[in-house]
Amino acid sequence: MGKQVDKILQNKILQVENLAVTFKTYAGTIYAVNNISFSVKQNETLVIVGESGCGKSVTASSIMQYSKFNYATAKRSTYQD
Repeated sequence: MGKQVDKILQNKILQVENLAVTFKTYAGTIYAVNNISFSVKQNETLVIVGESGCGKSVTASSIMQYSKFNYATAKRSTYQD
């Protein structure tokens, strides 16, 4: 059973590499998120904490592709069911 558990824990269900999100405004470009990377394995929980306005919601929205108005780039972003 130990090998089976190890295999499950190694399965990444979400991987994000070098995520950057910018907003174009009349005043110029706002860099909301700059070059963050993380992964989440099966049976693992990721908690993102930080001050108000630090990019937590922008990060989540970009990964889920909720917003049509921001510009997000990532070297790699993968999700597995």
